[in-house]
Amino acid sequence: MKLRRMGYSETKADGTTANKKSAKWYAVFQDFNGVLRRLPLFEDRGSSKTLSENIGRLNDLRAANENTLPAELARAIVDMPSGILTKLAAWDIIKPEKAATTKALAEHIDDWKAAILADGSTAEHAEKTTGRARRLFDACGFKQYSDLSAHDVLIALADMRKDRTSPAGKISRESRRRPQIFICRPSSNSPRGW
Repeated sequence: MKLRRMGYSETKADGTTANKKSAKWYAVFQDFNGVLRRLPLFEDRGSSKTLSENIGRLNDLRAANENTLPAELARAIVDMPSGILTKLAAWDIIKPEKAATTKALAEHIDDWKAAILADGSTAEHAEKTTGRARRLFDACGFKQYSDLSAHDVLIALADMRKDRTSPAGKISRESRRRPQIFICRPSSNSPRGW
C-alpha cells in the first residue's frame, strides 16, 4: 500500500496551468480482487499512515476470507470516519454490517421506524415503539453501537420504574399487567382449558 498526495492541474485566470498536490493523503492499493483503489484519508501524514496500515490489514484479511477481526482492528473500524467505512463496504473489503456499527443509534431507530411502517403498522404504533427505545437510549447516554451496555440498560430501566412521574418512566398499568393476563387466561384450544 502506498501513501501519497495526488497531483492535479489548476488553470489560472491568465490561462497558465500550475501542477499542485492534494491537501489530503491518499491510500493507493490493490484490493483483494486486484482492482486499483485510491482512497482519500487525512491531511496529516501520521494519521493517514496509521489508517492506511489498518486498511491494508483489513484488505489482507478479506483476501484470506477471514471473518473474525482482531480486537485492535475492530476498534479501528469503530473509530474510522463514516465516509471511509462506506467506501470500504462498497468495495467489499469490510462487511456492510461492520460499517453499520458506526452509524448513530438515532439513525438506526429511524430505519427501524421506517421498517415498522413498511410492515403495515400504524404511525402511532411506530412512534410509540421507537419512542420508547429513544427514551431508553437517551437515559443511558447511548449514541453509537459501541456505547451499548446491558448493565446500563438495566440500571436505566430500574430508574425509570422508580420515577414513574418522569415522561421516560411512564409505564401504564395495562402494559405491566398484560403478560400476566396472557399467561393466566385459559385457552379454548387446550384440552385442560389452560
